Amino acid sequence: MRHLVILVFLILQSSLVQALVCQDIFSNTVYTNFEANTVAQEILGMSRKIIETPSVLQKSILQFKINRKSKKLAKLLEELKNHAGPLFVVPDFTGEFYWETTVAIRRGVVKTRTPYLTASRREDMRFELSDQQVSYGKDEVLLQKDIMGDFVIGMDGEIYIAHNRSELPHHFRHSSFFAGGPVLFAGVIGLKPDGTITHLSRKSGHYQPSVAHFAWVQVYLKSLGYGVPDNLVDRID
Repeated sequence: MRHLVILVFLILQSSLVQALVCQDIFSNTVYTNFEANTVAQEILGMSRKIIETPSVLQKSILQFKINRKSKKLAKLLEELKNHAGPLFVVPDFTGEFYWETTVAIRRGVVKTRTPYLTASRREDMRFELSDQQVSYGKDEVLLQKDIMGDFVIGMDGEIYIAHNRSELPHHFRHSSFFAGGPVLFAGVIGLKPDGTITHLSRKSGHYQPSVAHFAWVQVYLKSLGYGVPDNLVDRID
């Protein structure tokens, strides 16, 4: 009975977190694809309902629909064609919380809870390439040195890199970027100021990208103008 209660709690919590993330991602997004816009708004509507309804059954149904709609959205976005599908935090990590200053006792071990970024803080970690020059953040600061760090590609198709670990909260993880919500890819990247990629891997315990995801991300990064080597080794160790 005790294990059943814990399981229900984790399922509900995961649903709530993903619902909040859906609001964050889609509320201010306008896609060029009309049908993608429609699906995004449907996801936003369901994410609001999942918070408001007291029914456990209804929450489960809505979460199932959100997952399906998220996959449909990824397929609709023109720039994300042939993608392997959104990645969700694996079951072992669905018990994460927003708060970074407390600890959770799980399976007899004290673990620090994974910190989650706000939309504003995440924007400081958004990278883009223009005219062979990488910039990042709201102020479009030009990248001046080579970097290496965890990164994700959000459902919005944007690239987010944890480029300065010294300024990040302790126990920052891939799930920190979008508060445990779905992403299109998660791994580790090495990047030069001119957009040349020096390292790329699908190393992420939280999302565990597949070989198909790794193949897709190389094509996607090339489509954005990044210099992706042809001899990349698929390493997850």
